[in-house]
Amino acid sequence: MAATFVELTMRGTVTRSSGGDEIVSNVFHYVCLPGASTLSPANVAAAFNAKMGGSVPAVLSDTYISIETLYRNLMSPLNPVIITAVIADGVVTGDRLPLMSSAVIRLKCADRGKRFRGSKHLAPLAESQTLLDELTAGVLVTMGTVGTAFSTTFTDSDGNVWNPIVLSRTYSNLTALTPTFVFSLVNGFIVNKTVGTMRRRKEKTSI
Repeated sequence: MAATFVELTMRGTVTRSSGGDEIVSNVFHYVCLPGASTLSPANVAAAFNAKMGGSVPAVLSDTYISIETLYRNLMSPLNPVIITAVIADGVVTGDRLPLMSSAVIRLKCADRGKRFRGSKHLAPLAESQTLLDELTAGVLVTMGTVGTAFSTTFTDSDGNVWNPIVLSRTYSNLTALTPTFVFSLVNGFIVNKTVGTMRRRKEKTSI
């Protein structure tokens, strides 16, 4: 049976200084090899949330409010996005850093090259999680737990084993009726000690 590819997106909101909510998303891609014989979006998302829910909320500011996990079967562009259950809200108390400040986890792959460079930018962070421009020693340890969650497999209740991948959007064709996938299996991670920047999350100046 051919491989099955899915996309899972964790989405939450953070209140902007100027008012209103900012959506914060992190997108993950997985492959089931050789392929899922029984595929339940609810079961896949539940297993994903159980894996991520044990570590991700512990590194996010309590200003992060989880709203949904989106599931998409990538085997056809006609497949709809399905809204499923959510992980928990962030739990770290205290003032938060600007939303563009992130903890960066770089994903290591079995293949080399620019097309197989993946990373996750986790935000919002609390001020207490940093010292000058770096994550504190304790936070680095906690981020290691998150990195392990990001870089290892999970199994849904139907017995499907989902492998994390870096999916090349440049070389893959996800819009064709028969999509093609260029990807590499994730086999490790590196937590950046220095606080990263994700400029598209920067709050716009209000007058």
